[in-house]
Formats: sequence, C-alpha cells, structure tokens
Amino acid sequence: MQKTPDEPYNQSLKFIGIVNNNIILFYHSDERRSDGPAEKDLSSRPQEYTEKLKSSIKQQTDFLLSEEEDKKIRTDDIFTSVTIQRGPKHFEEPKEKQLDEIQASTRKPLTNCSEMFLCPENDNQQSTASCTTNPKSILLTGKAGIGKSLFCRKLVRDWSHNRLFEEGQENAKVPDFQFVFLLTFRQLLLPEEKRLDLRDILNRSSLLNEHSVIDEPLLQYMIENPEKLLIILDGYDEYKQRKKITGDFETRYPNDPHEKMPVPALIAKIMKGKMLNGAVVLISSRPEEAEELKEIVFDVRCDIQGFSSLQVLEYIEKYFKANESMKNKALDHIKTNEILLSFGHIPVMCFLMCYYIKWYMTESKTTEKLPVTRTELYLEVTILFIKKHSFSKYEEMEETKVQEILHKLAEIAVNLMMEDKYIFNENDMKKFKLSDEEITSLKASGLLDCCPGVKKSPFDKPPLEFTFTHRTIQEFLCAFFISSADSLSLGVCKLDDECAKIICDMLPRTNIKRLYLNANNITDVGVKIICDMLPGTNITHLHLGANDITDVGVETICDMLPGTNITHLYLGYNNITDVSVEIICDMLPRTNITHLDLGWNKITDVGVKIICDMLPRTKITDLNLDVNKITNVGAQCLCSVLKRDDCGVKVLDLHNNNITRLGSEGGCIKGECAMRDDVEVSGICGSVESNTGEAVIGENAGGGRKLEGSAVSGELLAGSIDNWSDGD
Repeated sequence: MQKTPDEPYNQSLKFIGIVNNNIILFYHSDERRSDGPAEKDLSSRPQEYTEKLKSSIKQQTDFLLSEEEDKKIRTDDIFTSVTIQRGPKHFEEPKEKQLDEIQASTRKPLTNCSEMFLCPENDNQQSTASCTTNPKSILLTGKAGIGKSLFCRKLVRDWSHNRLFEEGQENAKVPDFQFVFLLTFRQLLLPEEKRLDLRDILNRSSLLNEHSVIDEPLLQYMIENPEKLLIILDGYDEYKQRKKITGDFETRYPNDPHEKMPVPALIAKIMKGKMLNGAVVLISSRPEEAEELKEIVFDVRCDIQGFSSLQVLEYIEKYFKANESMKNKALDHIKTNEILLSFGHIPVMCFLMCYYIKWYMTESKTTEKLPVTRTELYLEVTILFIKKHSFSKYEEMEETKVQEILHKLAEIAVNLMMEDKYIFNENDMKKFKLSDEEITSLKASGLLDCCPGVKKSPFDKPPLEFTFTHRTIQEFLCAFFISSADSLSLGVCKLDDECAKIICDMLPRTNIKRLYLNANNITDVGVKIICDMLPGTNITHLHLGANDITDVGVETICDMLPGTNITHLYLGYNNITDVSVEIICDMLPRTNITHLDLGWNKITDVGVKIICDMLPRTKITDLNLDVNKITNVGAQCLCSVLKRDDCGVKVLDLHNNNITRLGSEGGCIKGECAMRDDVEVSGICGSVESNTGEAVIGENAGGGRKLEGSAVSGELLAGSIDNWSDGD
C-alpha cells in the first residue's frame, strides 16, 4: 500500500547498489551477531566515503586542467564576473524604466564564488559571522555558453581539492560539505514510467565511480545529516518535464527518500526542501527558463556575467603570468582580432581560448595559424581533446583519423538533436561506426559525460549512458556537421519565419544543395528572408511546400530565381492561384528549373492555359499539378502541348483534379491526345496509376549526407545554429 505524503516512512536498510558497470550488493540487518567477524565502525564510513568521492571527482574532472594548471587556477580565477541577488524579489517584473535601477541596487559582484554559500552582511554592515543561517537554495543563471556547466564542475572540483572556501573563511559559519553531488538534467531525461528513489538519483551523478557508490547506511547518514550535502542540479533549461517540477505533481507522492517515484517529482521535492531539508541545493539554468521557477523561493540568485574587453585582457595576463613571452604574444594575437576579443566575454570561452593558445604555442613555438574565429577555436579545442585522449600516441595519430572521429561524433550530435534527445549509449555510437578503441578514447576526452543507464531488473548489468559535457559542444558539432552536409531536411518541424532567418544566416557557409522546408509555418516574410540568402548558396533543390505562401511570396521567389542555381522548385500545398501562375510563367524561361511542383493549390484552367503557352520556352521536364481545380478543358490544353517536339516535359501529374471521362462510349481524355512515346502522364484515365489519395510534397533527398527533422527538432536545431550563425 502506498504511503501518503504525511505518513512517516519505515527505514529499510536492505540495499542493492549499482554504479556504472558494477553491481554492488550490501545487506544490513538490525540483528547483529556478536560472535561474527568484527565489523568496521559505521561512524568512520562517511569520512572514508568522502575521500572516495573526492578521489572520483578528481578523476572524472581531470580534463578541465592539467595538474600543474589546476593548482594555480581556482574557480574564482575563471569566473571573476558573477553577480549575486538575495531575498525573495528575484522574479518580480518591474517596469522597463525601473529595471536597471533595481538591478543596480539589489545585485552586487561576488568577491569569490564561495560567497554564494554564506549568509550576507546585514543592514548594519556587520560581519558575515553575525549571520545565523546560510543560504539553502541557490539559483545560478547565465545565457547560453556563458559557462554555467563548467562553473558547476569547477565548484565540485575545488571542493574535492579542499579549496572551495578561502582559508580566512574557515569558521563556524562556513558550510561543512561532507558530500557534493553534481547531477545534470540531461542525465535525468528518463522514460516517464521510470521510478527512482533518492539513492538512485544521487547514484546517477556522472562524477561517481565504482568506489563511490552510495549504499543504504550512507544514505541514512545523509538523511539524518542533510546539512552536510551540496546537491548541484545543472541545466534546468534542458529538461523536458519542467512543468511537473514547478507545479503540484510532486504532491501525489510521499516525502519518503526510499519511495520510488517519477524523476520530476523527486527533483521537485529536493528543490523545495521536502526531501533532505537542510541540504544546500544549487540549480543552474538559462534565464528564460529560470523564470518558470518564480513560485520556488530561492535564498540567493547568482548570474554569471560576461567579461568586458578589459577583463578579457586582465584574465589573459593572469593565465600567462608565468611566461612573459607567451603572455605578450597571446595578448598581441587577441588584441588585433575583434572576433576573438568579443568571444572572450564568455568566461569559459576565454579560458578555452587561453588553454588552446598555450598548448599550440608550446607545441609549435609560433603564433602562426592560431584560430581567428569562434568556430575555428571550438573546432581546434574539440580536436585537441580527441587527440590528447587518443588510444594511440598523439604524435602517431593521423589527421585523417582525427577528422573521421570528429565527423562521427558530429553525426551523433545532429541525430540526437533531430530526435530531441540528449542521452545515448555505446550501441548508438556503434551505429555510426565508432570502434571500441574510439569509444574508449571519447569516454576519456572530456567531451562526454558518462552515467549508469536504466536497468531492466536489479540484477542486470546497467548500460552506460552518455551525454555531451556541455550543450554548446553538441550545438557546435551540429553546425559543423551541417556545414559539410549535402542536404538539410527540416520538413514538419514547426519552423516559423524567425527560425528560417537563423537557418538562412548559416547556409551561405555550407555545401548544402537540397533544402527541405516543407510543411512548416513559413509565410511571405520568411520567403523574403530565404530569397535574399539563396543567390550566395549552392542550393539546387528548394522545397517550400505546405507553408503559408501567397501570391506575394510567389512574386518574391520569381524575382530571385534567375540569379540562383535552383533546378527543382516545390511550391505544392500553398495558396497559389492563377495570378501566381502568370508570375511564375513569366520567370521560368530565364531559369534552369527542370522540376516544378505546383500540386495542391488553387490553379484552374485559366492558369493551365498560361502554363501551356510557357512550357515550350522552358527547361521543365517534370510538372506536378495534382489536386488543383483543373477540368477537361485544361487537360486537353496540356495534352496538346505535350505533342510538340519543342516541349521537354516527360512527366506530368494531374491526379485528383476535375477531369472526367468523355463520350458515351466511356472514352478518356488521353485517347484524344497522341502524345510522344517518352511522355508519362498520370491522373487521367488510361495513364500511369499512383496512390491518388496520398499527398506527396517534394521528394526525398538523394545521396550525400542528409538531415531529417522531427516535429520538434527544427526549433532545437535552429537554436543550435543560432549560436554559430554570426559569421565568426
């Protein structure tokens, strides 16, 4: 029988624990045998576990910095521009004119990152030691790519090295975090029917290993001493079931840490203090999604701000302070490159920039061929991570092998984005022909996080699951893959005009030849954006069927087409009338279009007559006019023009029009037309039959790399491209 939320729970200590590839069984009974082997004092186990946890965290975050750099660079050194706001007024929506004034009066910069865990000075400006309660709930916000995830990981790493707090802060008011757990919302995207308890969810931390599994006695110690826990939940904006966290969904389940319940209910109870009340909980999110948390009162809200140009240069000086020559060369390179200087306003990117420049200058002893754009920098850093954790020595790793792994990883990233997924496993990687050795090196590269997957039974070996360490890595890899793809298929993706703009900004820098934007929400405004972009691309196939395009949009398309490489134009299932047909026909003789799809529109015999007059002067070979308002008159007109030797049409589709049988003998319209032998007509009696009840809009992409979207992936992909479409 399920317990009610208010009913006290029974503390069962029987446990089966699983972390990563290991199954760990631990049985504990209240009846202890006095004559058995001496059992280790359980009071010492939390301290031992803390050391094992710290060791695991150090091991799992080694890619952040080398050991030498790690000793010198603290979280505060990387994130020196963080503001803090305290109290319940984080989500008030002031009038626009008041916003700057309110922010200026309520926010202040952090001197060091540990301040977010300490109670503030009071109104009398007394010392922090006079506080009675440290913050228990912290909201960390920052725009995409600003460094929230690295901030969280570096906090955890600093804790593992006993340097989260300054020496002068070691007093009774400093939290004594004995256990720190970092969980990403990406790792918690489990099937809705999956149920977890508190121990299950803590054991999903990607920073645990087989030696730091939480068993039942340890869990019980944590339940009894919640103030010793820091739980970091990173990436709230990436979670699909956010409404279940912010609403009352969790009230359907008891506040019992041993109770199995849906993941969003468990997360909500931790965030709202209904479980582990007294633990410090830090949530990170992009600002827009963070606004959804306004019903949850946070003690502190921190925001990672961007560096100013001056701070970028100060950071570079600090990073290279041990090598004066290298520092000056790095400063000269960045000062003379506005793109890199502006790129450095994101703290984590500034760090990556310095990290790569130092490695490159150490290896090559020169500043030549250093990256000068954001895309180049991300590409080089990604390649560096792959090389440094290669299954072979770096010097022996061929560039072709590096590129091969990079393209496979990019293909995984874009397919996950298209499927609206963040988690994948080794089988998914093998589908893209990654070898066991390549998978092993990627696990250690720092590009992927690893966590235990969902097991079918308690005794099954749990599969390992992976996510990209940061969403911007996945977004970059998506853009990288698209730049080398032949075909971009975003049909039925709910794209609007704004999404079309984002995609169009990126297309001139790609090799894409086939662009599928059919069955979206693109209007005449979006058509104008697309048309402005097309002359600078390699696109030959343009699919705009099933959108909201009117005669105005058609005129825009026709004005643009003569200056493009378009050979296949698909405008089916729009609102095209005879007016648009006349505009199209005036334009076609000046283009290279061979395939024209005008099916599922409002074309009548009047429009057909205009088409017939135009066809001999064009390069059209395939013409689709199915599902319009064409009668026998229009069909006869088409048949007559198809007889002509100067008409190049070889395929004509007239399905589902108002074409009827003729004559008392049941003859058909085709019988009156002696067409050429090489002409295939469908949709009139006696012609080639097809599935007349099916609307086929456009054609499938042929050959090359192809990307196909889902009903929700288009917006995600557009958002990914948005971060990499600014020309740098």
